[in-house]
Amino acid sequence: ILRDVTERKGIEDALRQSEANWQSLVKNAPDMILTVDREGKILFINRTPAGMTVEDALGRSIIDCVRDSQRSAARESLQRVFRTGQAEYCEIAARGPYGSTSWYATRLGPIKRDGEVVSVMLVTRDITERRRARDQLRKAHDELEVRVYERTAALLQANAQLEQEIAERKRAEEEILAYQEKLRSLGSQLQLAEERERRHIATDLHDQIGQTLALCRIKMGSLREAAATPGLAQSLDEMRAMMETAIAYTRSLTYQLSPP
Repeated sequence: ILRDVTERKGIEDALRQSEANWQSLVKNAPDMILTVDREGKILFINRTPAGMTVEDALGRSIIDCVRDSQRSAARESLQRVFRTGQAEYCEIAARGPYGSTSWYATRLGPIKRDGEVVSVMLVTRDITERRRARDQLRKAHDELEVRVYERTAALLQANAQLEQEIAERKRAEEEILAYQEKLRSLGSQLQLAEERERRHIATDLHDQIGQTLALCRIKMGSLREAAATPGLAQSLDEMRAMMETAIAYTRSLTYQLSPP
């Protein structure tokens, strides 16, 4: 009997120590720890959010603390733990003080008795600031993506404009080169035309004027021999000299216009 009493006392002391350790752990835990029944009523809570006391929380449904938009998902997560006996994780938007919204990262774990889930423990941590920082980071990321998209679009537009300007400049250069080639061709044609014209003029000078002057010189020679008076002979000599000068000039001009 003494041994049984001693063993029982040891067990009771161990239980008290275990409970004390549990209470100390729960009391000093940085997270909010709750246990709820199948209806979601709070059976235990180690600490409460601002604006709520432990007495206010006990017996209250945890679902009532969740924002309307997430109540259905929160209720389903809780019932799934009771149904499957598997732990769950979710992020819940709850009513904060003064109508604000607070976000909580919550782990739901089953508490079993004789193999049956009799309640669920929730370990929840306020992640409002983390969510806010994450939202700000996402917003900054989205804004950066928009700026990158706008900058990329501007660069693409500038590049397209530059390519268009290069194409227009290249087209203008090709037109200039074609025009220059056309000018060279026209210049060559003009030079050939001028050459042909000079040869034509030279031929006319040689064939028409030159031969006419030569014939006139011959006839003047005949007239000189038949001149009856010295004065007429002198005049014919002067005219013949002038004719010789004209013939020489015509030959020189013909040579200049169409050298051999």
